[in-house]
Amino acid sequence: RKRSADEAVSTEAISGKRARKIRQEAPDWVEEYKAYLVKDVDDPAWQLCVDRWFVYEVRCMKRGPGNTRLSSTSKRPAIIPLWFKKKLLQDPAITDVGEYASGWIEWWKELQPKERKGDPWSTDLTETKQSLTALKKPGNGPGSILAVVVGLRWWEKAEGTEVDWKRAVEAVSACL
Repeated sequence: RKRSADEAVSTEAISGKRARKIRQEAPDWVEEYKAYLVKDVDDPAWQLCVDRWFVYEVRCMKRGPGNTRLSSTSKRPAIIPLWFKKKLLQDPAITDVGEYASGWIEWWKELQPKERKGDPWSTDLTETKQSLTALKKPGNGPGSILAVVVGLRWWEKAEGTEVDWKRAVEAVSACL
């Protein structure tokens, strides 16, 4: 039986030896961030997104890091690099979650390759698979795809944003 894309990357859907192997190959920091990312967020789409990030990081460890910085940071919310400097795996105090969410949304748009500028929320990636390498930056710093995923976690409960959190989760997940 051929696996669906969701099954192929979800550590929850992978069973037996394959799942154990992926978990065994994961560096400690990947395990720690995964635990932080899923803590207190009970959403299947979010779990899938985090699982995809987890598998992506483990696979990157095998290949080597390559270029590990996101190309665009001018619109990245300022709290993201500050949070990474503190190295505490807990949510920061964000006074205006809606404003933060708007900033994250603008940053996500800025990060998109030209083929996705028209619809950065699309989950149909058939035309843009190659250009997504600009987003796929492994590692555990403010210039990595982890920063995008962590930053997305922080606005789960925001309301009245340009795009709904769940749609943003699906878009990020599709890119992973």
